[in-house]
Amino acid sequence: MDRATFLAATLRHPPVITRFAVCIARAALLLAALLTAPGVFAQDAGIPCDAQCQALAANASSIFVTDEIDDSIPVAAPIDSNGDGLIDAEEGASVVVADEIAGPLPVVRIDTDGDGLSDDEEAMYASDPNLPDTDGDGLLDGDEVNIYTTFPWSWDSDSDSIGDGRELLVTHTNPSAADTDGDHYSDYDEIYRYCTDPLDRNSNVNTYDEPQC
Repeated sequence: MDRATFLAATLRHPPVITRFAVCIARAALLLAALLTAPGVFAQDAGIPCDAQCQALAANASSIFVTDEIDDSIPVAAPIDSNGDGLIDAEEGASVVVADEIAGPLPVVRIDTDGDGLSDDEEAMYASDPNLPDTDGDGLLDGDEVNIYTTFPWSWDSDSDSIGDGRELLVTHTNPSAADTDGDHYSDYDEIYRYCTDPLDRNSNVNTYDEPQC
């Protein structure tokens, strides 16, 4: 449309041009209000503002963003449930679920001497955490507790004068019972005095005779 045609249209339809100009002015003032100071609207400039314009102005006043910070409002610290350095919002719920499935962390057992008993267990059984065979009977402290049920701190657990290691490895008697076969003669007496079988309660022993060995 050339200038002459535009002017002719303006003269023929002045209300149209007036409404167009008012809309342009409203848009410019609203943009200025959004970019500069909240609360400056078309009606404040004396430009006619109908009900729709007023509603738009009222709603616009509630969406302005200010760079002023209200220190009276507490700000919650970010939460890091699993302590891995990433806040929960970054990780998502799947990390928490994975931790719950994994369960508690395993307990670390420290066994300084490598005898099968942890240092805490050695303290409980009165054995030396720095010696794998505290009593020197040829058996590891861990084996004495967990396998043979003998005392890791005693060379002769059943007090029959035969060491625990020897009873297990040589005489094959019970290191926890002084009389393995229950014939009322100690394993030591049967082996070293009467030369009878400490594993057979029917082996002949004459207590009135001199020792047979």
